[in-house]
Amino acid sequence: MWRDNRILLGLALLVALLPFLLPWNQEATFTGADDQASALINRIQPDFHPWFTPPWDLPGAGFENLFWAIQAGLGSGILGYVIGVRHGRRRATEESSTRPGPDRPDPVEGSSSGGEKPTARRESPPHPRPPRQAAENARS
Repeated sequence: MWRDNRILLGLALLVALLPFLLPWNQEATFTGADDQASALINRIQPDFHPWFTPPWDLPGAGFENLFWAIQAGLGSGILGYVIGVRHGRRRATEESSTRPGPDRPDPVEGSSSGGEKPTARRESPPHPRPPRQAAENARS
């Protein structure tokens, strides 16, 4: 088990450090796919005019990142919720299939072989009364 964890930790560190180890262009500008597509369309067909314009232009590039982060957070929240619900349902069905019922004997009690009668479950003894209550009951 520890070996598997060390392998996963090593892979995670490799993925985290790989961008720092690879050579990259210092003067590169990082633009989105929309900007690259617009530049390519203008180069191929300079007289192209879009047939649709958005009703609202975002005030800055920070808003695009904000909307992307909100979308990623909502998506991961929904995905986590669905995975949790499915896991809970599977666990509940597994527990209900192993739980004794009227048609299924208790696996511990009903495991006797032959004609032996299974023993009844032992119930826990009642909790002792607090000393004050016991003294009051003794007076009456």
